[in-house]
Amino acid sequence: ADKRFEQIEMYTEVIQDSIFALLDADKLKFASTTALTFSPQGQIRFFNEINELKQKFVLRPMEISNHPEVVRRMALITMNTALECDIYGNVNSTHVLGSSMMNGIGGSGDFTRNAV
Repeated sequence: ADKRFEQIEMYTEVIQDSIFALLDADKLKFASTTALTFSPQGQIRFFNEINELKQKFVLRPMEISNHPEVVRRMALITMNTALECDIYGNVNSTHVLGSSMMNGIGGSGDFTRNAV
């Protein structure tokens, strides 16, 4: 609902159900991704709307999406899903309660290392 953000172009490794809120608000212009990991309800919606959505998405190999030179050249502002943070700035983006993996260990380091 934030009016400061319009026509967002997303460059990410994985797209999840949260993308639908951007689509519903007409905020997303385009998204480049390596994988689509929707919930069962998200999969149904994606396949029902695939003819409209195919203009908004491009799937790229992981070697391109996470390549440090590509990320650096694009001057990306990056973020990762934070599950918990502490007062010292440490962020956990992979494990719930220390043992259950929520997000895979992957391209976030490449993005962070090479972002603006």
